[in-house]
Amino acid sequence: GGRADVVVCSAAVGAGPLSEALLRTLYHAAEALLAPGGVLLPSALVVRAAPLGWLPFVGGAACAPELHGALCAGCSVQVPASSGTDLGVLGLPSEALRLELCGAARPSELPSARAEVVMERAGLLTGVAFWHEPELRAATHDRSEEHGCHGEVPLELPPHAQVRFLPRPRAVAAGDRTSILLRFEGHELQLTFPD
Repeated sequence: GGRADVVVCSAAVGAGPLSEALLRTLYHAAEALLAPGGVLLPSALVVRAAPLGWLPFVGGAACAPELHGALCAGCSVQVPASSGTDLGVLGLPSEALRLELCGAARPSELPSARAEVVMERAGLLTGVAFWHEPELRAATHDRSEEHGCHGEVPLELPPHAQVRFLPRPRAVAAGDRTSILLRFEGHELQLTFPD
């Protein structure tokens, strides 16, 4: 049982919310399995966030029954991109939290972050989607190309994205910003809206 020069943690690409257990697993891999100067893949986890408008509101249609309670209560739900929930992305995904896994000391507390999402177009802001992605240190491409260039807004969310609905939807214009807070609650990363 020697240490490895390269450790690949496939658990980082999960189908659910970012959990405390996943972080413990990744930090353990870096501390116990990786040789000095070795490479951990992924080298970091990035939490991204994007503002959402719920399309039935834009058209004046009634709320979909399965989401009405969640929307009206400001709840958080996991909404797969293929679920047909009529969620429209109002802005490009932005990096809200970065978790370095290799070369950094394990944090004594679970990470948290304040961030902002920026509207690329006008609409009725009803929530913010958030998800985590593994980052490979060798990846050097420009992430803006991944989501379209020149301010195009992506049409779909990752299938494991979670959505936190605002307590009350509000009209927004291009360039408007909304503050978010990411922190671990109940062993999972949660998004809230600071006052």
